[in-house]
Amino acid sequence: MTRFLPYLIYLLIIAGHETLTRDVTSIFGASINLAGIMVIMVAVFQTEMSAIWFGFVAGLVVSTGQVQVMGWYTMSLGLLGMASYHVKESMNIESLYSRLAVLLCGLIAHNLFMSLVLNPAEFFHLVWSWAIPGGIYSSLVAWLILMIRDGSLSPRSFRSIF
Repeated sequence: MTRFLPYLIYLLIIAGHETLTRDVTSIFGASINLAGIMVIMVAVFQTEMSAIWFGFVAGLVVSTGQVQVMGWYTMSLGLLGMASYHVKESMNIESLYSRLAVLLCGLIAHNLFMSLVLNPAEFFHLVWSWAIPGGIYSSLVAWLILMIRDGSLSPRSFRSIF
């Protein structure tokens, strides 16, 4: 049971972000795709089945308020986990920049797919107003998360700057 505890904490963080802080953290319509970040992080650091199942369950959590598109969210996040895992396996991702490149490409691809599913009539408008800026904004947040995870951004290193 303890091996599922980190995944449950990730899901609680995603649910909290979707319900409480999504509107507060959006900038000019571009919002953080925290579910996509977490799915790609699980795919980069865990197994393929973990990434697929976590993406599926994260899609359920994200789309709880939008039942009509629940299948699209679960499918897209599961496929995002699978694709990220296979990119990681084929590219030998070890550096921070290669992980950020996978995150940026995966987040933009997920945002493009979801903008096509959610509103196909305004797809080209959503590409420039939501999908690409949201992917870049989410990648900046993921960069901070990776810096903290790798130990490059710690209280000690932050104090050494000042």
